[in-house]
Parts: sequence; C-alpha cells; structure tokens
Amino acid sequence: MPKYQTLMPIKTKGSLPALFCVHGEPLKMAMRIKADRPVYGLSHVYHASFQETIAETIEELAGQYLDDVYKVCPEGPYHLLGFSAGAMVAYEMARQLIESGREVHSMVLIEPPLGKQANRIGGKREHLQGYVQESGWNLRTIGYLLQRICKSIVARSVNLVSRVRVAILLRLGKDIPEDLRWLGYLRALGPAIGRYDYPPIGCPATLVYRELDDDAKAVIDEFWTRLLGAAVELRYEDGAFSHGDFMLDPHLSNIGRLLDAAVAPGA
Repeated sequence: MPKYQTLMPIKTKGSLPALFCVHGEPLKMAMRIKADRPVYGLSHVYHASFQETIAETIEELAGQYLDDVYKVCPEGPYHLLGFSAGAMVAYEMARQLIESGREVHSMVLIEPPLGKQANRIGGKREHLQGYVQESGWNLRTIGYLLQRICKSIVARSVNLVSRVRVAILLRLGKDIPEDLRWLGYLRALGPAIGRYDYPPIGCPATLVYRELDDDAKAVIDEFWTRLLGAAVELRYEDGAFSHGDFMLDPHLSNIGRLLDAAVAPGA
C-alpha cells in the first residue's frame, strides 16, 4: 500500500470516479454522498508534525496534494471539493491538472477566500442590519440579536483561547493536538493565502457561499465569472450565516447532493 503524506483514504472502492476533498470534513461528506464512488481527504493536519513540512505557497501545497492524488488516480477524470482555504488549494490543483493535460470533470468550492476582494463583501454586521431593517424592532428581532451576540461572544472567546494555545505550542516546538491542528495550519498557511493570485482556468465549477447582500453577491459574481467564464455556477445557501454552517446539516447534505449530481448519468 502506498505511503501518503497528505491523503486520507475514507472510501477506496466504487464504480464512479473518486472525489478528493481538500480540507473541511471529508468523513462527514462521505456519509452524505449517495453515489457509489471512492472518497479521499487531503490535508497536512492528518499528521501531528505538519508544521515542519508546511508549504510556503499555494502552488507548492497543491503540488504536494497532487503527488498523493496521482498514487490513487494517475489519469482522472478528477472531481474536487474544497472548503475555505482548501477551496483555494483545490482551485490551484485544478489549474495544475489542466496544465498537465488531465481532465477536471467537476469542482465544488465552498467559500474560497478572495484576497483583497474580500474587503468589499458584507459580513455579519451587514447581515444583522439587513435583518433588522426587514423585520423591524420587535421582541422576535431583539431575541434573535441577543442570541447571535451571545453565540458570537462564546465563539470568539473559544477561538482566542485556542489561538493562544496554538501559538504557545508552536513557539515551544510541540505537536499540536488534533482538535487544534486546523488553527495551527491556517496560521502557518496564512501568508501563502494572502500571496495567491487566482489565474483564469477552463474548468466547470460550482461555488457555494453563505447568505449575502446584493452588493457582496455582485463582487463575488464578477470575480469568479472573470476567472471561469460561463463554466461557473454560483449558489448562495439559504440559512447559512457563517463559515462553520457548511459543516452542519442541512447545508452539508445539500453539498452532498451537488456532488452526486456531478457524477450522475448525463452530468
């Protein structure tokens, strides 16, 4: 059996082309896919010592992932799923695959970062303002706002404590616990994310974002249409208000249906 550096086999048999999940929750995703296909996860955080081998660029990291992909699927066609920063890496993987003469049949990207363009996208404040304007001031609105504020305070506090723990462990050269590796990973990958410049590629792609206002949608639509042309399909998930919502149902199951449709007869 080949030795993998970044690949985690989740389901190795199936009659349809394999799905390669870049970051996110590949195990949960495999449980929601109905199509008979192999599923693999790709991430450095599967290894406790990942910080010693982290790539310095998105291009390098995509190449490392593809080295493992070729061990299980040397020719394709390829189906890619990427989440957050992993969506950026999946995009670069698609570019390298196409450049090598291989076929990328489908690519589903969940909220890939846009770099400088992200500053023009409305965030939680804009969403809350829109909710108040639409619903008006009443007990339901006040209860909703209080609930969101409490959740935000708890989430920020937990995140801050986790980041401090990761920073201390990295400074001491210690292995990061499995439940915190994603934070250490993003800390190490952050500079590479900021430097990456998306090149135009010819590849069918579906991009999924949370609920956003019209101005934010216009920025995203223009950005991806310029890069992918008519091959891109943009979706905005009702009821998804944060990054983490995509790792929960019903949004996770909705993504599973998108993936199933990509390998359906006639797709």
